[in-house]
Parts: sequence; structure tokens; C-alpha cells
Amino acid sequence: MAAVARCLRAGAAVDWFTAIGTSMRPAVGAVQRVRLRPPAPGEGLLRQVVLARVGGRWWLHRVVDEADGRVLIAGDNGMVNGWTDRADVAGVLLGRD
Repeated sequence: MAAVARCLRAGAAVDWFTAIGTSMRPAVGAVQRVRLRPPAPGEGLLRQVVLARVGGRWWLHRVVDEADGRVLIAGDNGMVNGWTDRADVAGVLLGRD
């Protein structure tokens, strides 16, 4: 996912990549192709599915809270990853296959 994040940070939308895991079902399937775009400056991210780095690891999870330039990331299965800087959000879910 780091390579996908690099593309997004360069300003490019990522055509498709395959998300793996069950933590975002039913929003994103266990092995489902997804498309991401870079977040817009100042865009509200609450309830959006994002590609974010938390504690050195990349997650395709949902923003469940926003405060003071930080976002709280969690899977739809209830797993909370933790708070991270908004600058660590590389992409926003644009579509899924």
C-alpha cells in the first residue's frame, strides 16, 4: 500500500488496486478492487473510507472522528487503529469494483 500512497501523494488518482482483508466488510469486500483519489485540502473526512498510515502501518479504514488536524481510523468490524495526523491520509475511496 505504500506504493499506492506514493502515487496519491504525487496527485494521481489510483486506477485500481486490490484491498485484502475483512475488516471493512460490507463497505469493501475481503478481496475487492478499489479506486482512490487524493484528499482535497480542507475536505471533511468523517465517515469516509481512507488510506491512512497509523503507527507506521497503512490501513484502508474509515475515519470515525476528526479533531485538531487529526483523524481517528477504525475498521467497520470495530477494530480501532488510533489517531493519526491528517497529513498521513493519502487517499479517499472513490469507487469499488
